[in-house]
Amino acid sequence: MPSNRKLRVALVCNTRRREGEFEVEYDPPDTIEKVKRGIEKAGYEYLFIEADEDSYEKLRRLRPDLVFNRAEGIRGESRESHIPAFCEMLGIPYVGSGILTTAICLDKPTTKMILEFHGVKTSPFQVFTGPDEPLNPRLRFPLILKPSHEGSSMGINIDNVVYDEEAMRKKLREMLETYRQPILVEEFIDGREFSVGLIGNYGPGEEPRVLPILEVDFTKFPEELGNVLGQKAKTIYDSSKNYICPAKIPEELRRRLEEISKRAFRALNCKDFARLDFRMDRDGEIYFLEINPLPGIDYNVEADELSFYPMMFYAAGMDYDEMIRQIIEAALKRYGIKPVVEVQEEIWAPILPPLQDYAKAIEAHLSESLGGSCHITINNSIDEEALRYIQLIESKAFRPELQYTIEEIASRARKEDFFMVTAFQGEHPTAFAFGYRDPNDGDAFYIDTVASLIEGRGVGSAIITLTLLHCLQKGYKHVNLHTEEVDEKGRMLRRFYERFGFEALQNSPVEGLLMRMRLEEPWLRALLEKTIPPSMRESPKH
Repeated sequence: MPSNRKLRVALVCNTRRREGEFEVEYDPPDTIEKVKRGIEKAGYEYLFIEADEDSYEKLRRLRPDLVFNRAEGIRGESRESHIPAFCEMLGIPYVGSGILTTAICLDKPTTKMILEFHGVKTSPFQVFTGPDEPLNPRLRFPLILKPSHEGSSMGINIDNVVYDEEAMRKKLREMLETYRQPILVEEFIDGREFSVGLIGNYGPGEEPRVLPILEVDFTKFPEELGNVLGQKAKTIYDSSKNYICPAKIPEELRRRLEEISKRAFRALNCKDFARLDFRMDRDGEIYFLEINPLPGIDYNVEADELSFYPMMFYAAGMDYDEMIRQIIEAALKRYGIKPVVEVQEEIWAPILPPLQDYAKAIEAHLSESLGGSCHITINNSIDEEALRYIQLIESKAFRPELQYTIEEIASRARKEDFFMVTAFQGEHPTAFAFGYRDPNDGDAFYIDTVASLIEGRGVGSAIITLTLLHCLQKGYKHVNLHTEEVDEKGRMLRRFYERFGFEALQNSPVEGLLMRMRLEEPWLRALLEKTIPPSMRESPKH
């Protein structure tokens, strides 16, 4: 009979692992944790996908109901379009603007040309691809130089403002060499700076809602930074005290900023949410600076690290969780997706043969792979036999893989549903794994330790497979484990688990990387259908 399940919302982003210019746009772990909390508090099931070179395969395998796209991309001038492109290829709905919009908005000159066509005023400009190209004589100094395909004020500081052609040429050569992309040179507007956030979409009788406008208070920054909200201002000297939100501006100016922002949002075909930056000169003329269809959403109150977009929500009386909820709801409404999914409940209960039967089949495979006699043992408690195996394991060069002493393993064996599998070559242990019911999640099995002395021969895969089959027989919904990514071996382990279908949930400096696998995933069913003889399977029942 039909039943409802939660929508599965996958956060796809680039995790900031180190400080520095080239990861400044990536999401730090505390922001990822806040988004996770917001997704779950909104009533959705949370998934996590790192936006790396394997992200297409992860999306194809996991098939979330909605992608919460935060991915800045890894490389290329259209890098912010990679995840939207993957989602559209796979038919997966996603939060935020599409392929063309994200590509255009990361190209400052193209964005300016489109908006000028639509009546949005921008500062006069010229694009340089070489250091000796002639300067347009109509451009008036001072000028400011910006990389054409970067965000988060990357490559922009007070010394980008130049007052003569000699200084312009010097800075131009430096930036062409550093960023290896066209450089935008535009007239510098020395005036007040505003940021405008929008949430929602254009549709029949609808338009995006404008959030409280933010103004940059340049008097709060060190004098040497000048009247430029550059990279140093946004990183080294950033503080919520440097911004006024809501901005203390006349109603007429507020209406003008709102109208221009909506016009730009529509002209660029933005979706769900965006943030736009403007300058107003001393004559009251408003000039578009740039648009961010993936606005930053960092909000660490303790560290006073605040992105503009969540500051605007707080100024409107809404918290971070409400911001996440509204962004998701804007996308769901645009796609016409209900917040729950109606499914035809399927009872999928294959009749599994005893694990020892699988172990025998795997033994034969490993004996052939390793060129010698192999056997596998399975233990559900620490009896004399298991202790003997552990002593053998401890004597074999498993450290540092073996994290515990015999006494520590024995203490874990007292946990509910202890399970241990060991692979031997001859009399020598070559791999083992043990786990138990997750004490923090009754529906999950926790794989405590996995170690193998042989790589690339299928031994590790064999013991993981037997552990997963045990979990399936016991009726667990998912399997949890922790691993590390501190070195290349740790990264290889992560990829190993991902091939089984584990997905990264969160990264903690203390506990490491938490990974989870859903036992009802279609790929697992396909795997079991290949390994379970037809005579031992039941067809799905409805």
